[in-house]
Amino acid sequence: MSDGEYGKSISWSQYVLKRLSGFERKPLVGENPFKAGADREKFGAFYEQLDGDQILAIVMESVCTGPIEYTGQD
Repeated sequence: MSDGEYGKSISWSQYVLKRLSGFERKPLVGENPFKAGADREKFGAFYEQLDGDQILAIVMESVCTGPIEYTGQD
């Protein structure tokens, strides 16, 4: 089953950066909370490749820094 988000050109959690203003990437402080969990243990090889392909998603986080407005497609 899929909601279509995995097919985005960047991590689904970073996709907002291409469509909305008011967000910035900032370095993660402390341990990445997404590097733990049962799926990462069970499918370690998959996540190792995914993390290598989308490095910004594991070392940076998106934070709201201002008003949110749509800036995506016309």
